[in-house]
Amino acid sequence: MITWTGILTLVNLAIMVGTTLGIVWAFRSSKSRSEREIGERVRLALHEENELLQSRLKRIEGENKHLNDMLQLVIDMLKKTRNITLEIDTTNSIVTFRGKDGTIQVSRLPDEQK
Repeated sequence: MITWTGILTLVNLAIMVGTTLGIVWAFRSSKSRSEREIGERVRLALHEENELLQSRLKRIEGENKHLNDMLQLVIDMLKKTRNITLEIDTTNSIVTFRGKDGTIQVSRLPDEQK
């Protein structure tokens, strides 16, 4: 026969097991929610950094085009006004200068120190 003491003991055991399971479930759900929030913040930060880098790249490409146009203008002006030919080989970093008297001077740009 089951007494009140036995019933209370079983209820107490059920409450303890339920509390333990509830704590474990709450810990897991808060941990996974925190992981999702951190992952979302990381994705957002990487997206913002990517947009910043893309805008910087566009700006630098524009500056590079402008500088190439200016360099071509200087080369054309030297050719027209002084009959001087200036050739720049960007792949090998070589500059060739031909003066109006026929002299040729070739120079190589120094390698960049990294």
